[in-house]
Amino acid sequence: MSTDPVSTDPVGTDPVSPDPLETGPDGTDPLLVEQADPVARDLGSVLRPTTGLADQLAATALGVSGIAALEPGVSTTLQTLDARIRCTAAVARYGLHLDPVEGRLLVEVAVRSLHPVRSVVEDLQSALTEALRAGGLADVDVVVRVQSVA
Repeated sequence: MSTDPVSTDPVGTDPVSPDPLETGPDGTDPLLVEQADPVARDLGSVLRPTTGLADQLAATALGVSGIAALEPGVSTTLQTLDARIRCTAAVARYGLHLDPVEGRLLVEVAVRSLHPVRSVVEDLQSALTEALRAGGLADVDVVVRVQSVA
């Protein structure tokens, strides 16, 4: 039974007034990002490790002839976990780590044995550099680590 003097609902299901302990001073839920101010919402999307750019870069990498797969090593695995835990601005995915502060993209891949490794790495670097330029990140060094030849 509701103890709210304004409510006329004896069951307590009438949403006349929200609980002041569960809402902010303006009556909104402060935990909902959608109701937060635009600056906080934009800042949250920047600080959260995004998967959109990481997915685009992974698709670009996998589209290069001679690349078998992204093959995460210890380095990108730890950097990805660190970016997710700390909610840094780094774009992280297992096998791929972009740190815009350092200006470095690290990609760890498996190369197919039918293709010359050096030319595959060069093609991969140029494809990722073009994708980064298209995304507005022009000054990023692309580092490719070949984890295995499959």
